[in-house]
Amino acid sequence: MSEVYFQEAGSGDPVTVLLHSSTADGRMWDPLWPALTARSRVIRLDFRGYGRTPYASPVPYGDCGDVAALLTRLGLTRVLLVGASYGGQVALEVATAHPELVGGLVLLDAGCGLPKTPDLRAFIISGSAPGTWPRCCRGRGWWSWSGPVTCRAWSGRSRSPT
Repeated sequence: MSEVYFQEAGSGDPVTVLLHSSTADGRMWDPLWPALTARSRVIRLDFRGYGRTPYASPVPYGDCGDVAALLTRLGLTRVLLVGASYGGQVALEVATAHPELVGGLVLLDAGCGLPKTPDLRAFIISGSAPGTWPRCCRGRGWWSWSGPVTCRAWSGRSRSPT
């Protein structure tokens, strides 16, 4: 596995892990870093090929696996994952593939491009009564943060929301 660059500062629980968007690196969190690290232990990282993490990988890899490996290496469980855009997608993948590592999720504009895995589909549909749309897809006017096309892709459903 390639070494993923990360920074950590602060102390306390819960440990917050910041995952950047696909158009940035861990430095996108600079404006929030002082306030967050004053309150708790915070970790931010650069995905492979971004910022200070080289891409170098002779074998297939996934950012989800890299995040899970870093958390495991640091001995962390039940972290709060905060992901923006692509980072939110990775956070959701980590939560579904490694639920033992995640205590909470904050997803910022993480609405499209998620893989249609059975685990993710079950996660999105959970909590919804049979025949209804997942809570993430319901809202007023324009549907919450996800939108109808994304909800259909995630859940495999083809009808309109109720």
